[in-house]
Amino acid sequence: MGLRRPLVILGAVGILAACRNSPVQVVAPGYTLVGTWQAGSPDPAKFFASDTGTLLIVPCLRIQSGPVELDDSLRFATVGSVVYAGGFETFNQGDTVSITGRAGSRSVTVSARSTPTYTLYATSSPLPATAVTCNQ
Repeated sequence: MGLRRPLVILGAVGILAACRNSPVQVVAPGYTLVGTWQAGSPDPAKFFASDTGTLLIVPCLRIQSGPVELDDSLRFATVGSVVYAGGFETFNQGDTVSITGRAGSRSVTVSARSTPTYTLYATSSPLPATAVTCNQ
């Protein structure tokens, strides 16, 4: 009987470790949004969120911000900084831009000033090392 408790604790640690490696973390009010989402092909839109910050990549534009916390409606809002703007007359590198969105169980709807609203789906794609270029 004394062995049962350590096995339960080890099982819980194993589940937490498995969840930590999944593409999407807990989606609940008050939690920091963590995960990776992308649009279906051919749309290159992607959104990366961690406990240290976010990165929104849409055609010709990359916006970084701090971490986002979900409210009671699973919505979030943050202010980011443009780190890449190719072909945009309304954005320049260094501009501040508000990002808003809503998290679902396997998707995120996200938009930034003057961009379309994107519905992105959970993925395990790694964070890109280079900037997305613009073909305009």
